[in-house]
Amino acid sequence: MALLDRFTDPLDSARRALAECEAALRHRSRERDAVDYAFTLANKGLAHSRLAWSDESHMSQAEQACGQALDALPPDAHPALLGRIHYNLTGALLEAADRRPEARDEYLERAEASARGPRLPGRAPGHRRCMVSRAAASTWASWWPL
Repeated sequence: MALLDRFTDPLDSARRALAECEAALRHRSRERDAVDYAFTLANKGLAHSRLAWSDESHMSQAEQACGQALDALPPDAHPALLGRIHYNLTGALLEAADRRPEARDEYLERAEASARGPRLPGRAPGHRRCMVSRAAASTWASWWPL
């Protein structure tokens, strides 16, 4: 998502990144290469989450794209990508909770579910890479490796 990191207008960069992801998805498919497809969907979700700063309707599209990316991969296929998708989605939901106090509890609940989502292969059931406590979920300082 190099377009999201440029020193230009962040919303313009996010719009351009979203357009690039949509163009790439016309050529990528789950059947052809599930990892590339999921990676592109994850980037599309990230672009939508950045656009949600100015238009909240993009938040549902970000969640949808991340959900499609997670569905494209089996749970043990690519742990780093699965973790990154959950991390990005959790961060977007935490930011949405800060932007929309009236929906804060709903966003925090979804953020917590996303943060607890990635399971690492070869670990005991219930073991998670990262966790967020409900009380501290609105700050990035609440992330800690287990």
